[in-house]
Amino acid sequence: MPEGVYFCGQITETMYIDIHSDTKAIMIQLFPWTPAHFGISNAKIFTDKICSISEIGVVPVSDLTAMIGLGSEKICSYITKAFYPLFRNTIKTALIIESTQMIIANKGNIKVSSIASSLNCSVRHLQKIFKNYIGISPKVFIRIIKLREVLDNIVYPDTSSITMTQLAAANGYYDQPHFNNTFASVIRTTPKNFNKADYLLTLKK
Repeated sequence: MPEGVYFCGQITETMYIDIHSDTKAIMIQLFPWTPAHFGISNAKIFTDKICSISEIGVVPVSDLTAMIGLGSEKICSYITKAFYPLFRNTIKTALIIESTQMIIANKGNIKVSSIASSLNCSVRHLQKIFKNYIGISPKVFIRIIKLREVLDNIVYPDTSSITMTQLAAANGYYDQPHFNNTFASVIRTTPKNFNKADYLLTLKK
């Protein structure tokens, strides 16, 4: 990855990146609803992808390359100044924020139909705005958030004696094969072969 400014384009799955020793990059992690604030309505082409911010076209690259070499506080300040003029609120933005926050608050243990009903919109409409502004369906987002809770429990266990079967049951998976298949479809490996050292993981609060 060459030096520059990169956009972690809707990487909602846990992932790992091979970065060479001479690499310099600024990576900006976004909330799942962020693209909606900037009118990015084709988020599905950025799903699970790291790309140069020039491909996004939200802010001129020359504006953001000035962040290279700055400290964290100055970078945050610079990002705020660069992005704030483009910030916008719409009905769709509010719907995305409310629905994703609802999924996160319920740790993925919620149905798409329940979310749509709570927000007074159709399931089809919810699916459409998720695909456009987040890049994935609400069902996939729910599956990822639910699995993130499992990963937290694996990486930061409350007890060393818990088994994968107990972990699966505690997180709402109805049997071990269901858990294993879901885990492999998102993480690209089995729970047994998962190695936390290979991944960039969120610190548990």
